[in-house]
Amino acid sequence: FFRLSFAMAAVKATLTKSLRDAAKNFDASPVAKAFLMRAVPKDFYNRQTNRWQPYPSEADPDTEALLDRLLGEKGMFYKPLGTPLEQVIGERFPETNDFDIKSAFATLKFLNDTWESAQKHYAVAAAEDGKDEPPSSTPPISSLEETTEPVSGCLLVTHPGSVEPCFGRAVMVLGRHDDEGENAETAGSCAWIINKPTNTTLGKIMSAAASPMPGSEQLRRVAEVFEDEPIYIGGPCGSPMIVLHTVDELEGCSTKIHDGLYFGYQDCLETALELIDEESAKPSDFKLVLGTSLWGKEQLVGEMKQNHWVLVKGSAESIRHVATEHVKPSDDSESMLASLQGTMVSPDGAQLWGKVMSSLPGEYSAFGCLAPIQRHSLDLAMASFHALK
Repeated sequence: FFRLSFAMAAVKATLTKSLRDAAKNFDASPVAKAFLMRAVPKDFYNRQTNRWQPYPSEADPDTEALLDRLLGEKGMFYKPLGTPLEQVIGERFPETNDFDIKSAFATLKFLNDTWESAQKHYAVAAAEDGKDEPPSSTPPISSLEETTEPVSGCLLVTHPGSVEPCFGRAVMVLGRHDDEGENAETAGSCAWIINKPTNTTLGKIMSAAASPMPGSEQLRRVAEVFEDEPIYIGGPCGSPMIVLHTVDELEGCSTKIHDGLYFGYQDCLETALELIDEESAKPSDFKLVLGTSLWGKEQLVGEMKQNHWVLVKGSAESIRHVATEHVKPSDDSESMLASLQGTMVSPDGAQLWGKVMSSLPGEYSAFGCLAPIQRHSLDLAMASFHALK
């Protein structure tokens, strides 16, 4: 009995050291923490009832407690804790050996497999980029910080672990948020992706039309003046083309998003012609966006709890800078098709995502240097999660 107890204590001591060593790897390279995630969310949004509902879980309570500590109670992805991972693991598996050995082995496998998945991603990204080192961060944008209160004018930045086709590496500007309204059709949130340009311009759309563009001379002039401006994909939901701009003189025909930042529609461009003629504005002051991103009542807040999004606030100047920065589209044919579908982000668009993420404090700044995660890069992380069940 004593020999068995001594042997068990030795195994637990070795496990404790291995767990701490694994955690130290992540603390020394926090960008790898972006790969810490659940394979299945704990709840989902039911669009018929406009309510969140729980997914049935097969994970044991000890595993759920660990993941809740690492990712948050509802977290799908890792969110910087402000606490070293080594400390979190030490609290869960103390040196007093007062822990379940099966849970410790599963956790060690989860950490090691996730680390291996991250290292493989770095190797693939370096080979594709032709470099043997991760990209350096871009100069930060001043005054940006994380917030938990979604209000008009905030930025929504996709978590690096999210590989959803339309929202991967997306930077969005929140145009409306209202979870208090009783009307299900108007309650919820609306935002536009601002870093996914297409190779299509307003001029190309007009020239491709089967017949001459109908309408007034004013409308024809709009097409002519803005013919070289690219069209951005704002989201998967259909909507009229909207115009993001910073021209205060057009506040009368626009809706204010933030101090000095507005959105309007076609009539906004028609009104802008006079300012452009007077050289008080120029076509590049306007960003043309097709499509929008919509959330039902309480849906966006729920996705934030899952850590799908990093909500960012900042000064009026910083928000305007991000929202109106023009992004170059990709120029190869495959990327052109994907950009039209909104399923990819160009290198320039990914750089804007990285610039915003790198401007945030703590481990978020490390995430900004991470090359886009592909679905195949997550296979090991998903498999290791299932090992915890």
